[in-house]
Parts: sequence; structure tokens; C-alpha cells
Amino acid sequence: MSKLFVATGVLSLLLLITLSVDVGRHYYSAENDHLLTNIDQMQRLIIFGSTAVGMYDNENATPHKKGDKYNYYVSGKAYKSTVELEDAPQYSKFDVDYLPDNPKVHSINPAIQLAASRQQLMDNEKVPAASWILLLLSFGGLIYSAIRLKKR
Repeated sequence: MSKLFVATGVLSLLLLITLSVDVGRHYYSAENDHLLTNIDQMQRLIIFGSTAVGMYDNENATPHKKGDKYNYYVSGKAYKSTVELEDAPQYSKFDVDYLPDNPKVHSINPAIQLAASRQQLMDNEKVPAASWILLLLSFGGLIYSAIRLKKR
């Protein structure tokens, strides 16, 4: 009986540690930090942004798609970027929103990027069902172990 008690307790603790690591990975990931930064930047673009004209490097390549390179100009200085949206603008010239105090922070459509980043952040913060099952098993094992210990 004491071997069963020790085995159950050890298994319960291992399950609890596994769950803690899993939950921590979901809530404190570098990806989430990047998404939070992106959300902040897109909100600032929507509120404080200015608009420049963007042009594709290869204007003749159609249809334009995610990954195509483009330039935009702010105060005569050229900035290069890559289309990050699935629905790339199909015109040779298009609007690019940028922050006047930091023109490197820009977006073709900050509202769509903001919504996508918020959705991705919410998806990342969902803890998988397997983690909840592990939590229940670990608590169940600890309770079982405590009951068995009291009976001794």
C-alpha cells in the first residue's frame, strides 16, 4: 500500500508540474510579447498615423500577394517593407499608414492587422483541454493519496 501511495503522489506532482509548464508557455511566450507590441503599434497607427503612398517594387507582377515587397516615402526618405496581409492591395499605388515620430512603424491596413493580432493573442491564451484533464487528474491523485494516508 505504501508503494501505491508514493507512486500516486509522485505521479500527481509530475502532472501538476507538467500543467504549470504548459500554462506558463501559453501565457508568457515571446510570441505573445510580439503580439502585444503589434497591438499597441496598430492602435497608435489608427489614432496618430499619417498616410504615405506605397508602390510595389515590381508593379507589373499581378496579382499582388502576401510577401510582395513595396516602398513608401516619408519626407523624401524611402522605406522598404513586405506585404503582411493575405489580401494585398491590387493597385500599383496604395496607402500606407505610418507613425510620424517613427515611420518604420507602418501598415497597409492597421485595422485588419489589429484585429488579427488580437484574435491570435486570444487563441494563444486558450489552455488546451488536455491541460485541464491533467489538472483534474493531479488533484484527484493528491486527494486520493491524502485519504489513503489518513486511513493508515
